[in-house]
Amino acid sequence: MRTIPTAPVAAASFVVSYAVVVATGSRALGGVVLALGGLWCIHAWFQRHGARTAAKLGLVGLGLFIASHLLALVVGAWPSVIVVAGFMGVVAWVRADAGELRIVSARERVHDIGQRVVTERGEALQILADYDPDAPRR
Repeated sequence: MRTIPTAPVAAASFVVSYAVVVATGSRALGGVVLALGGLWCIHAWFQRHGARTAAKLGLVGLGLFIASHLLALVVGAWPSVIVVAGFMGVVAWVRADAGELRIVSARERVHDIGQRVVTERGEALQILADYDPDAPRR
């Protein structure tokens, strides 16, 4: 089963939470949306990469949340949210998702090649079964 990348969830959490604030007028409800998205990401980071990565990325998200309020004073709310969401997505991708997806992709590729070899060349299994790495070379 493929894992869900955290970068789009982390970035979308900022955008969706602010959209909820604008649509409902409730900052608390927007905060709940942001907290849910953030907690899902922190949980995923913890499960996949450990407490240190989860803590670092969680703190990046918190810092960007604070920065969005300061940036909004200069450029406006929506531009600030979009910029901060972009930064969060990039940081999450680089620090958590990119390497993981490459590993999954490589494993799937090796599996696919192995399946094809076994399907096309049935004798491959017998060759592998008979192989003894400690046997003298001929």
